[in-house]
Amino acid sequence: MPPTVLYCSTAAVLAVLAVALFACGLRGALVGRAVVAVISGVLLCALMVIAVPLAALCVLEATHPRTSISDGTDGSGLPCPSG
Repeated sequence: MPPTVLYCSTAAVLAVLAVALFACGLRGALVGRAVVAVISGVLLCALMVIAVPLAALCVLEATHPRTSISDGTDGSGLPCPSG
């Protein structure tokens, strides 16, 4: 599996979890359950610490793929120039 797929799929799953945590915390705040709101907020912050760098890696890998010399190609399947 290419790293781009791994980074992007993991970032997408974490984004869905972040939305769910945000909704849970917002609902807890609106109904007066401060403990739920605070716990959801802390978990959301911890999740974002992981999700934001993964999303950045996803974009970086998609726009600037790493080159590979181990299989004799430049990362796109084309042979490396000799020399």
